Amino acid sequence: MPIVLTASPNSDLIGDRLGGLDVSDAVPLLVWLPVVMLLAGLVVERRSLPRGGGEWWTLLAEISPKLGLIGVTMVSAFAASNVLNTLGMGEQLAPCMERQEGVPQSVAALVVGLVVVIVAGPLNTTSTLAAVGPVAFAALLAADVPPYIAFAAIIVWASSEGCSPPGAAPLYVAAGIASINPVRIFVPVTLYYLVLSYLMGVLMVVGAIWIPG
Repeated sequence: MPIVLTASPNSDLIGDRLGGLDVSDAVPLLVWLPVVMLLAGLVVERRSLPRGGGEWWTLLAEISPKLGLIGVTMVSAFAASNVLNTLGMGEQLAPCMERQEGVPQSVAALVVGLVVVIVAGPLNTTSTLAAVGPVAFAALLAADVPPYIAFAAIIVWASSEGCSPPGAAPLYVAAGIASINPVRIFVPVTLYYLVLSYLMGVLMVVGAIWIPG
């Protein structure tokens, strides 16, 4: 519902009927997406909810240790990410990519992709693209990589932050749902998703994966 309300043409129709109201400001997605999802979940699973104070207390006693473990690990990861961002990790790695002019496309892909994936580990996708995106794009262009392929590959590499421990929030959410220690999923996630995301970007650059121009 928040997406439907704030997307065109519905947002334009609603804004016109309400005297030019900016619907995106009136319905902030950051607030209402989780709120609506939570309400929908409560309605759908209302029969599974605890009955009475005793059952609620038992439920909270079961989940509180998990929340503590996941929460502390997530906060620590975010704190480390912020420190690395403040210290200018992306800017320090940028010169490594500026020297890629004239090298083979495969070498440029391996080096540039590795730098972007490393930066995306502690940072999020937006911070990664802001820090090294323009330099990575220029480095790939200098290696005669078509612009649209360079753009697509950089997006793939930067988006690996969702499966790049220890800074990826989805890992901790998944660990909480599965009721396991988040550290246990770092190795399989790295092998099955992070490494494959890196290789996919490399294959896109060298032409092994077709990208429509």
